[in-house]
Amino acid sequence: MENNFEIDGFETFDKVIIDFTATWCCPCKALNPILDDISGNTDIKVFKIDVDRNQGLAVECGIRSVPTMLFYKRGELINRLTGLKRKEEIIMAKKQASAKKMMAKPAKAAPKAAGLRSAEYTVSPKRVSQPSEARFPTPNVT
Repeated sequence: MENNFEIDGFETFDKVIIDFTATWCCPCKALNPILDDISGNTDIKVFKIDVDRNQGLAVECGIRSVPTMLFYKRGELINRLTGLKRKEEIIMAKKQASAKKMMAKPAKAAPKAAGLRSAEYTVSPKRVSQPSEARFPTPNVT
């Protein structure tokens, strides 16, 4: 799966978590301080993507529920977690995925760089598909 989004400096970070989240999601709200702590106290960089503002991107990345975290190491997808997790579980998943990656074949390439800005963590997709009349036609009932 090749993701169709770009983040400034993405490839310059060794360890990255991309968190797909939503403002209305209670588990996402509970996960925010955990990810902020991980980002502030470890060498893992955390980017947050609002699925409501980036629906096409969420679909393209295979996000079916929130929160979902995608783990990248040196630009390659190595793991994913879905649901509210404790800090220890997130760090352990990252470490286990890194260890497995060393023994497995290379993962698929990560998104290219260009679009993320500072602490607000916004993503700038190249294209976001929106529902249209052509894709979801109204049934013709007579």
